[in-house]
Amino acid sequence: MSTNRRQQSKRKDKRPFQKKNDEIKRTFHAKIGSIKDKQGRDLMEKEDIKKRWREYTEELYKKDTQSIDVNDGSTIELEPDILESEIKWALECKANNKAPGIDEIPAELFKILGDDAVKILLAICQQIWKTQQWPKDWKRSIYIPIPKKGS
Repeated sequence: MSTNRRQQSKRKDKRPFQKKNDEIKRTFHAKIGSIKDKQGRDLMEKEDIKKRWREYTEELYKKDTQSIDVNDGSTIELEPDILESEIKWALECKANNKAPGIDEIPAELFKILGDDAVKILLAICQQIWKTQQWPKDWKRSIYIPIPKKGS
């Protein structure tokens, strides 16, 4: 802090501090809802933004297509199957009174069904785990961007 500012502070003259503070605040202008393309340019058109969200999610969930060479004599340890206890735990952790997903099935329904729901979900999850193929409906999502202050 410069000597001039210290003297102003001692005199309780806060105007220069307030002026500098206001100046700093004014330099940042958040762009609410701005989405950038792969090159970092802002997208303004609704269709471009939707296209970018689609690209982003496809890249995010893209299946790893690299093949594994097992002809070198090494063994590959596969992941264990999904356990019933894991399904039960996931259902217990699921919060109540939350908006359902695109399937419109509330979490409470799975909890009410108890062991029956666990068995059905376990069979579905194990099938997905083994085949590495997501059901078509599970690939659909609803994205609702929520702007955060300052971004």
